[in-house]
Amino acid sequence: MEVKHGTLRKFRRELKEEDLVGLNSENASCIKRLASKSSSAFLSEIPMKNQAAVAAILFQGQDGQLRVVMTTRSLHLRSHPGQASLPGGKFDQVDDSFEETALRESVEEIGLEPDRVIWLMTSPPFLSKTAMLVHPVVFFMPVAEGSNELSRFKANPSEVDAIWSTPLVQFLFSKPLAEGAEQTLSFADPTLVDPHRPPQHALRTYSDLPWILGSYRLHRFRTTHQLVKGLTADILINVSAEAYGRRPAFRDRAPDQKTWPEMIEFVVQRYTEGKRGQKRWGDGESGDSNGTETLYETFEGTDDAEGQDCATVETTL
Repeated sequence: MEVKHGTLRKFRRELKEEDLVGLNSENASCIKRLASKSSSAFLSEIPMKNQAAVAAILFQGQDGQLRVVMTTRSLHLRSHPGQASLPGGKFDQVDDSFEETALRESVEEIGLEPDRVIWLMTSPPFLSKTAMLVHPVVFFMPVAEGSNELSRFKANPSEVDAIWSTPLVQFLFSKPLAEGAEQTLSFADPTLVDPHRPPQHALRTYSDLPWILGSYRLHRFRTTHQLVKGLTADILINVSAEAYGRRPAFRDRAPDQKTWPEMIEFVVQRYTEGKRGQKRWGDGESGDSNGTETLYETFEGTDDAEGQDCATVETTL
């Protein structure tokens, strides 16, 4: 399937009540909250070849939870093989916007039907491990009667090994929300995912490592498939916080970590000086030196019930 030039424009419309039919009240509130957010714009100071977009496609699962569509990247890919990811890729000259980039890549990777989704917002950008600007684009897929939403997708084998989903709310917590939730979620066997690292039994772990003017907290979340970590985890923590209107229950940044706007400002300055962005360690894989899998200590994530240890979710430029 091919995305025609300008396809997304007709989806840039006000969210209607009829789009929310079939949603429970909490999920409807999340979708409305996301649709009310302002969206980011191009950063012309950074070459477009160094900017990309990913799609966070939300839908209400058969379990009643607001879920996000995930993929497992093909093992033969040079970049991040076998890792959990959001559909997306680099900005292309045929794209009018980052929204179209995310839509085009979703069509190519998972066979998304463009007329099945509604664009809600485009978040301010994050930084990949290579200091590429990545713009998260949030879409909503309304309830289709008698439909298993994931069955409507088809993985492109050249890019995607599997298509799956996970609850969005899990990225706000380090522990399951209810007793027995670990069994309900059927987490993947920790010995079979990210085998280059020691098995992760906790719902969330993290490592603090040096990067851009201080440190960077690399989060890892268990799921029914691969670990969601690094940039993808950063994006989903933020989307979840925006959707539910609350901060994560844990400190999402290292003590000396700059805000994303500050880090991006640093990268922009480097580009204006003719320098490249600063790379970081990638959890011991995909370009990291051999033998660095445990280079930085891994900590089990904890939640602070009072919220006093939570860093503010702040990505606005």
